[in-house]
Amino acid sequence: MPTHEEYRSERMLLALSKVSQVLQSTRSPGNVYLKFGEAIHELGFVATILSLNESGTYLTTTYQSRKSAKMKRFSKMIGFSIDDYRVPIRKNGLLDQVINKGRTIFIESRTEIFLEIFPQSIRSLIKRIVEKDGKGTQSIIAPLRFDEKIFGVIGMSSADLSEIDIPAINLFAGQISAAIMNAQAFTALQKRDEEKFKILFESAPDAYYISDLKGKFIDGNKQTERISGYLKKELIGKSFLNLNLLPKSQLPTAAALLVKNELGKSTGPDEFTLIRKDGSEIEVEIDTHPIILDGKNIVLGIARDITVRKQAEQALIDSEYLLRESQKAAVIGSYIFDIQNDSWVSSQILD
Repeated sequence: MPTHEEYRSERMLLALSKVSQVLQSTRSPGNVYLKFGEAIHELGFVATILSLNESGTYLTTTYQSRKSAKMKRFSKMIGFSIDDYRVPIRKNGLLDQVINKGRTIFIESRTEIFLEIFPQSIRSLIKRIVEKDGKGTQSIIAPLRFDEKIFGVIGMSSADLSEIDIPAINLFAGQISAAIMNAQAFTALQKRDEEKFKILFESAPDAYYISDLKGKFIDGNKQTERISGYLKKELIGKSFLNLNLLPKSQLPTAAALLVKNELGKSTGPDEFTLIRKDGSEIEVEIDTHPIILDGKNIVLGIARDITVRKQAEQALIDSEYLLRESQKAAVIGSYIFDIQNDSWVSSQILD
């Protein structure tokens, strides 16, 4: 039976995966950060996204979920704006582990990271401020990657984070990276910057593919080959309706989505079972968008592997079942108190 910590981590993984679902359909970087902030606030996290400069020597704040009066006071006390501060990457420091070694790290106290990133002259002040404000707050910092290259970091803070949450935050960082890059690709299309779009297309962390309005493959990126098991040349010129990529039971749904594309409508995210070349199956989520590229009306499809999320959902179902059964055996119960709504939900044994 899973421990309380494992059960909580499973719930968090599922909640973060659902946040990423919302983000994947967002088509501008600004809206990605807006929806990200709204969702993270509801989950009780404080989050910061930092971008790496081209030379890889410092980070700057791209997004911060808590832009409150408290943060303004903090900036006033230290004498400069956090948003404009260039965060140094010190050799063998915490951020060096994330940026240059690709690790996701757990930090017991924010004091540790704050003392590293701020100048020596104000560290005693920083220590007093952070320890007064952030006692009991833990953080996890994970790299953001695009085409295997780290372009920034995401920091998540909460009062009940622990090292067991590292895999969940690491997975979420990958999903955030994909959402940001997808949004940038669509921005390039809107600006008719086809050259930039093609660069993002090929290197995207999700499987990008292009088909005509009848479902015939025109192109696909490296992730399309990885996720399907087929080489691009094995797919081009063939319709996915005639290939053994989907179970027969799902073909009518896929055909109906193509009809919507012909009418100029985007679709998704929709879940499908993808049959790979070797016969193995994975769960995927697909968005499709009618676009104009090289003067032609075509369909851009974006597919992402959601196998981990589906496994997390099943693990959570199994955990909740085991919890209910153990409570019955021990004749005990549990409840969750909702502070915002001043209500509580009990397990059946307490009802």
